[in-house]
Amino acid sequence: MYRIRGFNFAANTAKTAYVAQALGVDYDYVEMIAAKGELKTPEHFKRHPLGKVPTLEHDDKAIFESNTICKYMAQVEGSELLPTSAYEGALVDQWLNFFTNHLGRWFTVCFFEKHIRALVGGGDPNEANLEEANGFILQMLPAIEKHLQAQPYFAGQNLSVADYVAFAYFEAGEQSDISFADYPAVESWYRGMQSREEIALAKKKMGITGA
Repeated sequence: MYRIRGFNFAANTAKTAYVAQALGVDYDYVEMIAAKGELKTPEHFKRHPLGKVPTLEHDDKAIFESNTICKYMAQVEGSELLPTSAYEGALVDQWLNFFTNHLGRWFTVCFFEKHIRALVGGGDPNEANLEEANGFILQMLPAIEKHLQAQPYFAGQNLSVADYVAFAYFEAGEQSDISFADYPAVESWYRGMQSREEIALAKKKMGITGA
C-alpha cells in the first residue's frame, strides 16, 4: 500500500497520483490542509524536513520530491514506465529535470498567479511574473513541438513516467489559459494523455470534481 499526501490541484501532487494510477497499485490519497496546520506537525516533519508536499509512505518509510516519488513507485513495481537501460532511463530523467527546472516551472508560475495567489492572501496576479513566464513558455513550446513531431512520447516510442510528469505541468498551463492550438503535435500528445482512463481515475481518487 502506498500513501500519497499532497495538495489538490498542485501539479507536483497530480503527477504522483497519475503515475500511481497508471501503475495500477493500491494507494491512498490524503489531501493536506495547510490552513489547519497539517504541514507543521511533528509527524509531517518526519515525512518532509520542510513540511511540504507531496510525500509518499510505503513499507513504513517516507520519501519526498515528486519526481523521486514517481520513479520510486515505477521502480518498485518493475514497470516499463521506467526503462531499465541506462540510456532510456537517462532520457526519462532528462525530461523530468527539464520540466521541473524549465517549462514546468513557468507553467506553475502562471497557475500560481491565476489561481493560488489570491487564495493565500497575495492579492491580484502579478502581471510582471505572468509576462515573464509566458515569454519563456513561448520560447520553449516550438522546441517541444519539434520533439513531439518526431516521436509520440517524450522519452521515445513508449509511454513513460516522463509523460505523466509533463502532462501534470501542461495541464496547469491549460488551466491558466495557455493554448496549445498553434502546436499540433503538442496538442495531440496532450489530448491523448488527457483522455487516458488513469488520469480521470486519479482525479476521482483526489476528489477533484468535473474530471
